[in-house]
Amino acid sequence: MTTQTKTTWRKVRIGELVAPISETFDFGKRDKIIFLNTSDVENGHVLNHAETTVSTLPGQAKKRIKRGDILYSEIRPQNKHVARVNFDADNYVVSTKLMVLHPNEKFSADFTYLTLMAPRTIKDFQTIAESRSGTFPQITFDAIKEYEISIPSNRIQQQLIADALLAYDDKIELNNKISRTLEEMVQAIFKEWFVKFRFPGYEKAEFTDSKLGRIPKGWKIKNVLEIIERIPVGKKFEDKTALPLGRVPILDQGQSGFIGYHNEEPGVIASVGEPVVIFTNHTCYYRLITYPFSVIQNILPYIGTNSYPTLFVYYLTKNRIKLQEYKGHWPEFEAQVFVVPPVELAMQFKNTIQPMTAKIAEIEHENRKLAALRDLLLPKLMSGEIKV
Repeated sequence: MTTQTKTTWRKVRIGELVAPISETFDFGKRDKIIFLNTSDVENGHVLNHAETTVSTLPGQAKKRIKRGDILYSEIRPQNKHVARVNFDADNYVVSTKLMVLHPNEKFSADFTYLTLMAPRTIKDFQTIAESRSGTFPQITFDAIKEYEISIPSNRIQQQLIADALLAYDDKIELNNKISRTLEEMVQAIFKEWFVKFRFPGYEKAEFTDSKLGRIPKGWKIKNVLEIIERIPVGKKFEDKTALPLGRVPILDQGQSGFIGYHNEEPGVIASVGEPVVIFTNHTCYYRLITYPFSVIQNILPYIGTNSYPTLFVYYLTKNRIKLQEYKGHWPEFEAQVFVVPPVELAMQFKNTIQPMTAKIAEIEHENRKLAALRDLLLPKLMSGEIKV
């Protein structure tokens, strides 16, 4: 990339780029709300848009946000729990552990956001966080407001740099929409076959009574341990030792499910043809993993057993146990019982949805590559090493 005019750069403080906002959310007579915790924002994206009841909100659900704000976790900056509010947020309340930052209109808001996401900024904020006394690394706005960065003096040049980088985020978000549509299609097929019992050939099926209601003849009531098998995870890692880049991803209990990489042998081998299901013991997230990986504590992988394919047991067990409080949930999970079809029908379901789940895995792989390329270019563009 080249430019025909010389770009001048100058130093500015974080306190000049953004101002902290701490407006208290007015719950009024609302029954439902969307709560964002630190784990619900990750690497530029808000991951949670699900409503919950006001009565179940934790005590730290206090802050109001609005479109254009930047959410920045005070806890462990290196984990990149950062995102922009690029949607109408009247029904959102966020944790007190998320800084709500409003960009100064004198600068490109996109460039300001990317400045806060830059690897050098993240690294220095982590150093500041680790310098404080406490049980975990934490920053405050007062601790970072004097931090200086270099930016182009020209606001137009700031926006040109931001546009070049945000194109990657736009492609990632488009891919995510495609993935969500495919996932909805798979869920619809599962519901049709195994909840409404309108599976192929259902017109000729006979039904019988069971302790879980009327079910097709030949179907069984099985404990979950009759259809899944826990698998070993190998060496367990910690978030403080995770690398920003590497060969093997490390999975954790957050909603994004990812904390970094290592370069040793993976603890678990998975692929598109032989996926593995992840259950997070304390937070109750379920994920279908299609690549080799390692884990931290309390990540419990399982596969299908007794000839039941893993793709089938994933959709059968997904979201059966939901987070009520932060505790170990596996004992509750392994006590669950399910209405289970004959193996042949479970295999037919797996063969029907596999092209869609393979496409989802392909998109996920592409997104990881796009994010890695964006993160590689980001410091070079932000420093002026590469010009636009």
